[in-house]
Amino acid sequence: YFEVPYQDFVSFFSSVSVHKTDFNLQEPKTFEDYYNRGSLRLDRLNYEGAYSDFRAALKLRPDANNWMLYALMGSTQHQLKEYSAAIRYFDKAIRLKPSESEANNSWVRNYYNRGLSNLMLENKSEACSDFQKAKSLGLTDKEALKVIKKNCKGKYKIKS
Repeated sequence: YFEVPYQDFVSFFSSVSVHKTDFNLQEPKTFEDYYNRGSLRLDRLNYEGAYSDFRAALKLRPDANNWMLYALMGSTQHQLKEYSAAIRYFDKAIRLKPSESEANNSWVRNYYNRGLSNLMLENKSEACSDFQKAKSLGLTDKEALKVIKKNCKGKYKIKS
């Protein structure tokens, strides 16, 4: 182990700012608490926990027209290899297209993500159709475009 003088240790930790969340991490009670904790869990690759929190958020606000919530639920289901469920959530996210144009670039990714889930179910035609739609709506992610090029050749060729 590495040992430092006590005063150096205290000085170091006194200078570190601690980020305090603006939501109840330990005992979520509101839609926002569950949504934010689910997002944090997703970032930490805790897919089961994230999905559980997103479902709890939805239970508190069943009429939520939050496309991002459904997109995140689709992502968790994809990571849990529940591809059919992921597709259903991406479908809902796509139907809830945001009105603000700055969110549009993120929203377009739902077509790509749904395409990935279709690809995992070996629905190549549907996957390439989703990929084409994502590209036509402005998808520019280089890694995503490589996946599209690799998987949609010949019969499934998409327009560049």
